Amino acid sequence: TSNGDILAKSIATSSANQFTRFYPQGSQSAFLTGFVGKDVDGQNLGYFGLEGFFDRQLRGKEGLVKQETDVFNRPILIGDLSSFPAQDGQDIVTSFDLTLQYFLSEALKEALPKYQAEGGSIILMESNTGKILAMVDSESYDPNIYWTYSNQDFTNRLVTAAYEPGSTFKPLVMAMALNDKVINLNTICDVCNRPMQIGEWTIKSYNDKYYANNSLYDIILHSDNVGMAFISKKLGKKRLISYLKDLNFGQKTGIELQEESTPPLKSDKDWYEIDLATAAFGQGIAVTRLQMVSAINVLANRGIYVSPTVLVDDKTKKSKRVYSSTVVESVVNMMVNGVEKGEVRYYKPKGYTIAGKTGTAQVPIAGNYDETRVISSFVGFAPAHKPKFTMLVTLDNPKSSPWGSQTAAPLWFSLSQKIFTYYQIPPDN
Repeated sequence: TSNGDILAKSIATSSANQFTRFYPQGSQSAFLTGFVGKDVDGQNLGYFGLEGFFDRQLRGKEGLVKQETDVFNRPILIGDLSSFPAQDGQDIVTSFDLTLQYFLSEALKEALPKYQAEGGSIILMESNTGKILAMVDSESYDPNIYWTYSNQDFTNRLVTAAYEPGSTFKPLVMAMALNDKVINLNTICDVCNRPMQIGEWTIKSYNDKYYANNSLYDIILHSDNVGMAFISKKLGKKRLISYLKDLNFGQKTGIELQEESTPPLKSDKDWYEIDLATAAFGQGIAVTRLQMVSAINVLANRGIYVSPTVLVDDKTKKSKRVYSSTVVESVVNMMVNGVEKGEVRYYKPKGYTIAGKTGTAQVPIAGNYDETRVISSFVGFAPAHKPKFTMLVTLDNPKSSPWGSQTAAPLWFSLSQKIFTYYQIPPDN
């Protein structure tokens, strides 16, 4: 169930008490529910999503009758008779809000042709609890007729597919360096006036514009790759890797969906100076979309990582502090400044303070990057200083514009306006 709505239900299909599994929301919530299929012996078995993760709890136990019989297998009326009644499975109450799920699903359907994107996804999380309120992906299936699809259609990209997050990663690395006190708010990037040479590689800005003596605020505002490489060098490989692990990269988040997987982090010995530089602006490091929104949510949650969950009441989830609240406040202000003064300011709902960051990342193929394909994204939370929700939007190879500021960001902001209205969140600015 979700907010009183049934996501999956077993219903009788005949007077013989034969039951089948029914999913009222169909493909809209397929990646949450999964489906009940058959195992090799023809018995019911949950696959993917909640059905796979909680198969044993949901299925219950069949009843059993024991009775003595004679040699012809006829019941002996005065023989021993015992019975064990069937036990219903447990109910699973999810954190999903089907109204928000509908908002996200319809918005993504409209956005794909608008931005000429090949695909896309959205994850919406409650900031202070890590509860997933909605998640949609353009690649879905209908669990009511699962047998008409191929196995690859069942893969939930939000919790399995690796991608490089690009510039949405920058606030996380900025917070790492501030938290370790290798930089402070007065730090100036004195190498930001030109490309940075690292061995045989050259670090450039995305638009070939360079700014002398960039402040930390400027680095986020201009999404400065050189500035982030400058910061990561001060942080160092050992501390960067440590923070990545604290943010749960390279590990499963533990969300209650059967198919979750994770791209591994590089072995510590395989990190070189160029890897340290490129990771600072989200290239050369692979994450899942769920890992990314959960990491940014640390900033929304004032420095505390909370494990994502799809359950209303999950007592097993743990939290841990990653950044100090003072450091987070500074980085949140940088993100707000980027929204207020950057290109995305034209799409922002009036009266609301929003912390966010755009990203445009190349797609790796066979050890190189496809120069014709990108993943555009925007991640953020609102209201910035007392967040209700954290959301990640990604669009696959939008041809109207490759830049997240012109594709994923407008979609994020249009959805945020609906969420503000739905939750009756008044303007804070």
